[in-house]
Amino acid sequence: MKLLKHFAFEAGHFIPDHPTCGQIHGHSYKVTLEVEGPISPSGFVIDFNVLKNTVGFWLKEVFDHKFLNSSFEWSPTAELISVYIFDKCYHLLGSITQDVKVVSVTVWETESNAAVCTMADWALFRHMCKLP
Repeated sequence: MKLLKHFAFEAGHFIPDHPTCGQIHGHSYKVTLEVEGPISPSGFVIDFNVLKNTVGFWLKEVFDHKFLNSSFEWSPTAELISVYIFDKCYHLLGSITQDVKVVSVTVWETESNAAVCTMADWALFRHMCKLP
């Protein structure tokens, strides 16, 4: 069964050499984490509070009210942010349970613009975020 958990954070950034996004600006980012796994005898795939207290806490610490260009060595596009968050979710959830897998991470910069990272995307593009 698949589950979705939504998170939000506020952050500023700019995209070097971009005609419009080259100016410092901010977004009210939304993140959707999609996971899947079997339903346990207790009736859960994973408790939503576990996701909130692990992934949600990490997102707030790393992204909320931050200037992303100062936080990372790579250009903080929605695409690369989704790859970076996928990586962290993959490792965080892997340290908690082997039954629940990350399916995708969607990063919404605006109501109409989002980037979706799947396992295949993560494998192809993780080097761009300088991930091991």
